[in-house]
Amino acid sequence: MLQGFFQLRQEFPNELEVLLPYQQFTLEVGEWGIAEQLSHEIDRLAHNHPEALMGLREVYVQRGDWPACVRQERHILELYPDGVIGDQVRSRHEQRLHLAAEQEPELLNNWSMKYLPGGKKAIKHLYSVSAAISEANHLHQNGQSIKAAELLRTSFEQNGTPRLLDELERLYTDTGNNQTIYDMLECLENSSKTSLYVTLTLARINLRSGNTEEAQRRLQQMQPESSNAAASLYHALRYQLALKLKKPEAALEAASQLTPVNSPN
Repeated sequence: MLQGFFQLRQEFPNELEVLLPYQQFTLEVGEWGIAEQLSHEIDRLAHNHPEALMGLREVYVQRGDWPACVRQERHILELYPDGVIGDQVRSRHEQRLHLAAEQEPELLNNWSMKYLPGGKKAIKHLYSVSAAISEANHLHQNGQSIKAAELLRTSFEQNGTPRLLDELERLYTDTGNNQTIYDMLECLENSSKTSLYVTLTLARINLRSGNTEEAQRRLQQMQPESSNAAASLYHALRYQLALKLKKPEAALEAASQLTPVNSPN
């Protein structure tokens, strides 16, 4: 099909009716270089076309270029703050800001948050979480992994940012599945107002350690709304669980709920 789209593009240059489906197909099959080129071309023909902007965003996500990703997301949110596009971008934007700040520490120095609700509060919150992660990494590297975990747990209790759970999970793995850290996560699951994310983190740990019974118990007790940012992880874990339990029908059903590759992440 790539060859077919290429030939159509040669025959009908500068035609959005050809470029748009071509771009979407390259996103589906993971041809990121071509997808990036087509997104720029679409933007040249129809400046700030949402498919061009979201296509570039997806390319940056797949490459793990988080500074470029969050700059693109900010641009999208400035143009399309409301509706489906705005909701989809906002749902993961804060987490990606943390990732971007890790790759490019000076990124936040002059970063305006006016495009987000509660701008000044949002940047203060972001600095707080980034500082906690940085300090936890320092403690872990100096052999104080439990103190690092306690710091991350306390920070999560204060603001409920899922990114902190990712760090706790990484710490758990790096310490050889330390039971004390696992117990901290279970305490959060029982007490946190945002226990949905904690339960998903524990279910993922259970799956990775082969404890399918616990993973299944946790996943069966929850049902995130389709619009919730946790929904895609929930269905991905259901899919993995079904594969481990050799239940192809359940795996297909879970897979059908996952966000397609070519839709906004």
